Amino acid sequence: MLKKISKHLLILSLLLGGLLLARLVFAQDFGTEAVNNGLNGVLSVDDPRTIAGRIINIVLGFLGIIAVGIIIAAGFIWMTSGGDEEKLSKAKKLLKNGVIGLIIILASWAIATFILTKLGGTMGGNSGGCIDGETTSCGCGGYMICNDGYWSSCINSNCNGGPGPTSCDSNSIEPGCQAANQICSSEDYCDENNCSCQPKGNLGDPCDADLTNATCDPDNNRCADYLICSSDTCTCYGPPVITGVSPTGGFCEDNFNKACTSDSDCATSCNLSSPNGAPDNFITIFGQNFGEYSPGLSQIIFEGNGNPMSGIDPAELNPACLSSWSNNQIVIAVPLGVNSGAITVVNADSLSDSTDNDYGPELPDFEANNIIRPGLCYIDPNRGLLSSEVGYQGINLYSGNAYFGNYQTNVRGLDSQFIDPSGLSGTANIPNIQAGDSGSFVINNLNGNNQKSN
Repeated sequence: MLKKISKHLLILSLLLGGLLLARLVFAQDFGTEAVNNGLNGVLSVDDPRTIAGRIINIVLGFLGIIAVGIIIAAGFIWMTSGGDEEKLSKAKKLLKNGVIGLIIILASWAIATFILTKLGGTMGGNSGGCIDGETTSCGCGGYMICNDGYWSSCINSNCNGGPGPTSCDSNSIEPGCQAANQICSSEDYCDENNCSCQPKGNLGDPCDADLTNATCDPDNNRCADYLICSSDTCTCYGPPVITGVSPTGGFCEDNFNKACTSDSDCATSCNLSSPNGAPDNFITIFGQNFGEYSPGLSQIIFEGNGNPMSGIDPAELNPACLSSWSNNQIVIAVPLGVNSGAITVVNADSLSDSTDNDYGPELPDFEANNIIRPGLCYIDPNRGLLSSEVGYQGINLYSGNAYFGNYQTNVRGLDSQFIDPSGLSGTANIPNIQAGDSGSFVINNLNGNNQKSN
């Protein structure tokens, strides 16, 4: 009796094992879609290795179904044998062959997956093949998540203005470099030669990916935003792009010359988004690819709805306002007689961008008004420790106060000293703020209203 019970338990165990193996086979999702997961997503759709992988998956999936069918048939014969030794022997043989077949199929699939994945990593470049759901560090407290065999962008990375990640190897366990650009900060690219994060090039910087040969191997990843690597010169190239203008808002929609901080100050609503200012006010234009200033070529044009006017060099209003034009920031004074309209930046190569076109972000038009504001052309030094003194140069600064941060979140500077009667300069000490990049501006009461500088 005990022997008979043991035999039935063995039969039940084998059947359950067969069903579990069957579930494993189907869980692998053999078929035309399985290649995306089974091969870690490292091959492109038209890649011959992808096609081979799909064929292997289909064939092995079909064989797996046959093997499961054999196991089920063996179990049925065994359970209905009624003690017939010939049927039992046949069932045992079928069950044995079915289980062996499943093992061979699964082993074959694993070997094929391993080989094709390695081929994908070797021949397909640094795709960063990974297991879905896997996470890896990408520096400064950030992490990436694997999805469909590819690493996501870096999440929650915050370097606070400090140095970003230096290594961009997405898998330090595997030999060689598994380069992943998303590990580096937004200002860096991943150099596949040594798996290190390197600064992206600005306008005119080299972008050849392979210096071992005499030809140009352009790599757009080596160039900053809004730039491409020119195959003719192997340098970063592109027109200027305007990404923002400051200051913005602070006037009533029903009366552009009336200052406001909220809708309650106006008959209708308070504009908080459009750049604006009176003649001689300073505005800051932010962006990329402005290049170096070239007299007679580099210029800012206030389009003025059909009445274009060139901006005024801030040095004409404050002789200390030197070097107000840089690659990513321009300080300019509003010209007398300006009309509302778009703003255009023209660089030394006669390439241009306007705030109202489709290249880069589309920004509101500049609104001309009579609201006088304090203005800054530069601060010195542009970095320092807590309580370090910072010098300010600009216009309309007398009796003002310096702030660190942005218009929405800021901390008042320590011991603001804007006592120059001409209003062209002042000082303040750095408050206790978090280390990293920070803006700075001045608030001054002019004509009864607290106005923010650029």
